[in-house]
Amino acid sequence: MRRYLIFIALLGFARIVEAGWTILPRLNASGTYSDNVSLAPAGAQQTSDLITEIEPGLTVDRQGHHSQLHAQYSLDEVYFQDNNNWNRQLHHFDGMAELATEDGNFKLDLTGFLGNQYGSAQSGMSLNRYNTYVEPAYVSVVGLSPKLNLLRGSGHEIRLEAEENVVSLLGSNADAVIGKYRADMRLNSPQSRSEWSLNANATSTDYYKLPGNSVENATAGIAYSYSFPRSARLTMSLGYDQNDSTVAGVSKGEGGGNVGAGFQIADGHGVDLQFHAANRYYGDVYQGKLDYKGGRFDLGAEIDDQIQSRAELISASLAGRGDVWKNLPGVEQWATGAVRNRKTALHCNYTARRVALGVDYLTQVRDDFVASSGKEFIDSAGVKASYKLSRRSTLSVGWWNIETRMSTSPVGTKNQLADVTMSLAVSHHVAGNITYRQQDSEASLASPGYSEASYQATLSMEF
Repeated sequence: MRRYLIFIALLGFARIVEAGWTILPRLNASGTYSDNVSLAPAGAQQTSDLITEIEPGLTVDRQGHHSQLHAQYSLDEVYFQDNNNWNRQLHHFDGMAELATEDGNFKLDLTGFLGNQYGSAQSGMSLNRYNTYVEPAYVSVVGLSPKLNLLRGSGHEIRLEAEENVVSLLGSNADAVIGKYRADMRLNSPQSRSEWSLNANATSTDYYKLPGNSVENATAGIAYSYSFPRSARLTMSLGYDQNDSTVAGVSKGEGGGNVGAGFQIADGHGVDLQFHAANRYYGDVYQGKLDYKGGRFDLGAEIDDQIQSRAELISASLAGRGDVWKNLPGVEQWATGAVRNRKTALHCNYTARRVALGVDYLTQVRDDFVASSGKEFIDSAGVKASYKLSRRSTLSVGWWNIETRMSTSPVGTKNQLADVTMSLAVSHHVAGNITYRQQDSEASLASPGYSEASYQATLSMEF
């Protein structure tokens, strides 16, 4: 309790700004009642509980002429009134320091993350993160990134970047050193509508606790773009990809060329149309997007059909800091082969003075050409609406439905979620809301199904 009294005292200082320094304390608190906190299936013993969560935090920023510093710390304490063995305490520290030369052409970034996190073993759409509990694991990520820009201001630019991250997960042998390297050259004349660019990227993941296990991928290419009058743009690219992985000292590799083309049209009246197609050595890529924003409407459609190599997926999953440990690939898994993802998404939003309405639909197919689990199908639809009761209060409702199944099984899972929220902004620094949430999972051969109703009250203070 003493630490909370100290933190509340810090809130009294509000925002502290002195000689380029900014200190910003914050405090979030919530109480949640669930009538089925463990998501027990119908017919089984269901446990209700009252969960209290307190999240104090502190952010420190320093802005200088050629340097900046950012650091934030948060503590997340969760207490279960009856199920005390589920109580948890999570720490999160994230920091960044940057030094730059006077002309800004050279920058050196130092980043770091330290904390313990928990994951959820509950699949599907469950949004109540108290339902399932996995023991928190401490993870640290330390990164160093020098960046060099040349020829700036002449219409051309050469950019060189390198990044080294050391990822450590307490009690695991999957610790890794992740290196990312990038070189770009852009050739452009202010009077010209065309632009040339050359790029090279490489990523290396080395499991230093398990010698002989690593993942590498590299790409290099050239791109050309031309801007037509009336906001039309054409792009073309040519490149080469190489992906390699080593497991227990045995290496595999694959690579090949790629070619792509695309266009973008923005008419200046709210319509934005984009399309891109490419042929890569492991498959084709098709991406299209159409958006319209005019008056009170926001309409959009997106199609994304692409095949990605395993090495690319691994590199992308390691881009995050806080969740990086969740995505470390198993050292016994080859990074060769490919995964196909097909996604179609639609959305329609309407906004008036007090009313906002929205409809979203998504269908997705994931096909892992290496794994034997077959295709995964996901269909989701959602409807949301809000009404502004006053200048400071808003009432919102929502409903979502998600269905998941595998091609190797005739059954799947179906989850539904509905919630009602009343939000109130007391001031610029204090806000709160009350939420009622109902979620249901239909019983099937793949899942016993469950039902849960919960009530949550939240208070947030930031100065």
